[in-house]
Amino acid sequence: MEDISTVYCYKDFWNCDSLCGLEIKRYGEKITVVLTELDHNPGTSVTNMVEQLATMVYHQFLSDIPVENITWIEHYPPLPSVGKDTFDRVEMRWDGKRFYQPQRIRIPFIAYPSPCCGKESTWVSNSLRRCPCGNKWNARNK
Repeated sequence: MEDISTVYCYKDFWNCDSLCGLEIKRYGEKITVVLTELDHNPGTSVTNMVEQLATMVYHQFLSDIPVENITWIEHYPPLPSVGKDTFDRVEMRWDGKRFYQPQRIRIPFIAYPSPCCGKESTWVSNSLRRCPCGNKWNARNK
């Protein structure tokens, strides 16, 4: 499986077109999936669709990966009230067909000057770095 970084289109509960950012990164046998809420999403949010999104993404891209090897991350870009990106690890139960009962755990991030543009950027769970100018890179490959 190759890494994926794309806008993912899905149908929400009312069959409305919705979209989110989707990043799938492989680190050896482990997979990290980042679902990002996009400000131009016309439908249901990542938060309200996380179990369904995880199930769709799993069946479409990850069905050969043991679910215990997948880390699910919910990402919200900076909001004016918060001023920083937020990242939550989403732990879910798996019944062999679908994910359910999401539990969110806030992931603290470390701010540092980006080697890309010098602005403050974030470092999430020792794997994914995000630059304010839009570049993304693996923390192991600075």
